[in-house]
Amino acid sequence: MKPLPIAIGAAVVIAGILFFMTREKPVEIEQLEADQVQIDKIGPPVDPNPPAEDVETRAAQPVNTPEPELTRPDLEESDPFLETEHKNVSSHPYWNRLWEQNHLIRKFATAADLISRNKNPYSQAFFLRPSGEFTVQKNRDQAYLSEKNFQRYQGLVTAVEAIDTAKAVQYYHFLEPVFEAAYKELGNTDRSWQETLNFAMTQIETTPLPSAPPELIGQGKVYIFKDPSLEALPPVQKAMIRMGNINARKIIEAVKAFHAQI
Repeated sequence: MKPLPIAIGAAVVIAGILFFMTREKPVEIEQLEADQVQIDKIGPPVDPNPPAEDVETRAAQPVNTPEPELTRPDLEESDPFLETEHKNVSSHPYWNRLWEQNHLIRKFATAADLISRNKNPYSQAFFLRPSGEFTVQKNRDQAYLSEKNFQRYQGLVTAVEAIDTAKAVQYYHFLEPVFEAAYKELGNTDRSWQETLNFAMTQIETTPLPSAPPELIGQGKVYIFKDPSLEALPPVQKAMIRMGNINARKIIEAVKAFHAQI
């Protein structure tokens, strides 16, 4: 069984979450024209030299200065934006490998599309694959997924758990037009980007995790699930199973938390 890194599926929408970012727009203050201001001439005159304690009191009051508004990048300029802003969502070092790649939003949009069509998205997220080799545990003439194999995914799982979901959702809404532009380049006309992303996340969320370690058949580095119903699952769901139930449940919960808010 050739290991299909769960980073392909989970990180497509979760690591991808890392980039769906925005900031709240600062409040815009309208400046009144001079002829709009009515001066009450009957009221008491204003003292041009107020008492010193009043001046000190005013000076002590904090001034709320709105943060500068972000400028949404176009698709071609999105990589530098992601590298600069990602730490607002997660500063976990696992994500540093992303900045060695180009066209990240295109990669994630393509991977989400592949997942939604029950295809293998490995080619678009290979750089998130876990370290080490795929391993099995043998019991006489039977082979099962090894606990050591599950440990390979702990870096990804820890990085996903470190994501600030609320901020990720804000950034997603801010960059959604950029993802839509990348998706449009694929030439798909049967469904929208949002429908595709929903389908991809739902595939992860509905992975049928087995109650016991599934048996494998094969040899060397090529194994498949012995249970035909598991082997017939979409690639991303089989990848979820291969990372182990504990890891898979953490990824599923993270995806659900993000999915529920977009």
